[in-house]
Amino acid sequence: MDQLTCVNISVFERALTRGKVYDILAYNAEKNQVKIRTDNNRLRWFPFYCFGSGKEPVAKLKDIHIDDKIERPYCDSIEVTLSFLTGEIETKRWCHFLTPAFLYKGFCNCSAQALSDAEEGVAKRDRSG
Repeated sequence: MDQLTCVNISVFERALTRGKVYDILAYNAEKNQVKIRTDNNRLRWFPFYCFGSGKEPVAKLKDIHIDDKIERPYCDSIEVTLSFLTGEIETKRWCHFLTPAFLYKGFCNCSAQALSDAEEGVAKRDRSG
């Protein structure tokens, strides 16, 4: 029996588990759907995009680490390291998070007063809601 690994639970969170391998009971090429037995033991058709080919392992988020100290919460840039596990292989990816005021400062090369006004506007929005 052929098998597929769930890579996207989409709106089927109570029926599918990301990373779980399912037996293919039927395939409808016209509708691009597969029939499987769900986690709650029901037979159901699902769109093929919810599954990867075969028994491939799915990357799962293992850890999030903020690498930089946040010194100015309303005008700063930080680097974050994300660790993923795919089967038993660990990989890391890095990304940057920037505040709107930090981008404004970088693109506009604005004065210290304009930057302070931008930071204060963000702070007021955060406090109000």
